[in-house]
Amino acid sequence: MDNIKIIIIEDEAIIAQDLALTLTKEGYIVSAIAMSYKKAIEALNNNPFDIALVDINLNAEKTGIELGRIIHNQYNKPFIYLTSYSDKETMRSVLPTHPSGYLIKPIKKNDLRNALEIAVYNYLKYHSNPVENRDTKNHFYIKNGKTFVKILKSDIHYVKAFDNYAFLYQKNNKILVTETLKSIESKLSEFNFKRVHRSYLVNINQIEGIEDKSIRIGDQLIPVSRQNQSWFFSSLNVL
Repeated sequence: MDNIKIIIIEDEAIIAQDLALTLTKEGYIVSAIAMSYKKAIEALNNNPFDIALVDINLNAEKTGIELGRIIHNQYNKPFIYLTSYSDKETMRSVLPTHPSGYLIKPIKKNDLRNALEIAVYNYLKYHSNPVENRDTKNHFYIKNGKTFVKILKSDIHYVKAFDNYAFLYQKNNKILVTETLKSIESKLSEFNFKRVHRSYLVNINQIEGIEDKSIRIGDQLIPVSRQNQSWFFSSLNVL
């Protein structure tokens, strides 16, 4: 998801403007700022957004909790509550609305950044995009800088382990992901991806040739470990 759009619902002008400035510097797009319940409803109806920041106390009869319920039920979008209260009663009252986060004022820049990244990541991971693709199994989203990029699994040529992370290699691109090779293997195994080496996972459909005991994909020679050679080479369709 490129250019993540955020609606800020906060009744204190100074806090709202400070949040907007921080978010803009972080690379997000602030699509609207609403300072009351009524303005918040208008903002939600009239502005595209990917996530909302919602102040619980709006100094009105209806609170941000009501807005959170609306965002979840009507828009199916993630939102993060902002509040000055950290008591158990307030926490219990917000849980049924399914927030993606809960930040205590004054809000620290790092806390805000981390909460947003986690909320958007989890949303993209567990929700389909009915416009782009109704089959969520053939793609996933990967964070790349400030954006989330849609990756088709069939476009991945191979995956290489890098400590506790991994690089996904496409035709003219590579992306570092914060998951282990084992974790990625579990998500790609049903798509003709095979572990041929402790450090490599390959897309069988992208293999262009075999040289000695290595696989050639594009300009890259990928070794096949001794323990994998027997089953791997016997599984190939050789005339």
